[in-house]
Amino acid sequence: MTVVVPGRTACLECFLPEVRPGIIPAIGSVVSVIGGIEATETIKMISGKGKPLVGRLLSLKASTWDIRIAELERRPGCTGCSGND
Repeated sequence: MTVVVPGRTACLECFLPEVRPGIIPAIGSVVSVIGGIEATETIKMISGKGKPLVGRLLSLKASTWDIRIAELERRPGCTGCSGND
């Protein structure tokens, strides 16, 4: 989960260039957890309160509930970001 700000942050293709649109299996309860986090990030962006996940990736391993946050950078030459500067 991350917050993408066009022209400012890495896009999905920057850090997952091999992923293509399609069906990705998901467990409903995990989707609900991520949806709650996304809603909170939206509220933080709108209200200006807190530190949104802009330029950072939150990774959740549901089998152990391990949560990690990693910094993201735009990939030079990314076709997803080109033209968004």
